[in-house]
Amino acid sequence: MRNRLIHAYFDVDLDAPSGTDTRITVLNTGAAAVLTKVTVWSDAAVPVLNFNLYLTGYDVQSFDLRAVLAGNLPGTATAGQDPDDAIS
Repeated sequence: MRNRLIHAYFDVDLDAPSGTDTRITVLNTGAAAVLTKVTVWSDAAVPVLNFNLYLTGYDVQSFDLRAVLAGNLPGTATAGQDPDDAIS
């Protein structure tokens, strides 16, 4: 099964440290773990960045797009890699 999440609009100011930012939250509503591919597209319909999020059952992952576009990707791990839920 392939799921898609589309966040139609975001605004990020990369030039100002406290400028405009958009926070995205992704939620796994099922008990089974899923690997989710996130792709950030520009306003010119060009993929700018993509990365994977591993979500365990009923997991929630939030991230700021400013941080992601600056190279700070959210850390996620499988239940086996992170048994104490310290990473995700």
